[in-house]
Amino acid sequence: MKKGLQALIEFADIQAARVAKQALEGQNIYAGCCTLRILFSNMKTLNVKYNNDKSRDFTNNTLPTGQEQPTMTTTTYGADWAPYGFIPPGTVPAYGKIGNQQTGGPPGAATNVLIVNNLDPQRITPDKLFMLFGVYGDVTRVKILFNRPDTALIAFSSPVFAETAMMHLNGRPLYDKVLSINFSKLSTISLPRE
Repeated sequence: MKKGLQALIEFADIQAARVAKQALEGQNIYAGCCTLRILFSNMKTLNVKYNNDKSRDFTNNTLPTGQEQPTMTTTTYGADWAPYGFIPPGTVPAYGKIGNQQTGGPPGAATNVLIVNNLDPQRITPDKLFMLFGVYGDVTRVKILFNRPDTALIAFSSPVFAETAMMHLNGRPLYDKVLSINFSKLSTISLPRE
């Protein structure tokens, strides 16, 4: 009997699948648990009939949702996030080393909290930021600033995750704006008082 969840993911080509497998095999989804075990399927192609919370074809947003299953609250994730999913090695622009003046702070300034500027306040949500930044590590908190709705704080469980996210996302376009990401002076994100 197999334990855990299983998923099938189809890539554009075998090389992209090999790179993803090599990078993700044995990695933990959360620190210390939920270890990924990745195998190649015997299937040549993946046939997706519905776009809903159980299956999604990110190349075809016109598929029906299927009456027997509940739909996602937002049906445009495929169109909105397709350019920001898997980033193949060698396609990330060369930025300065993490922690130097070019990337936002003095040497050794790496913390687990990032400040993200130049967001589109009409289109961005904490959930979307959680999903985008969660690709690069364990996100613990997301806070869009009340007085600056084009700015958010993203907290990770480790500075290494923050460093990785900044390296891959700083200077990248999101909703027709270019992200500006730096290490925050804060070491934690406080939630609003109730």
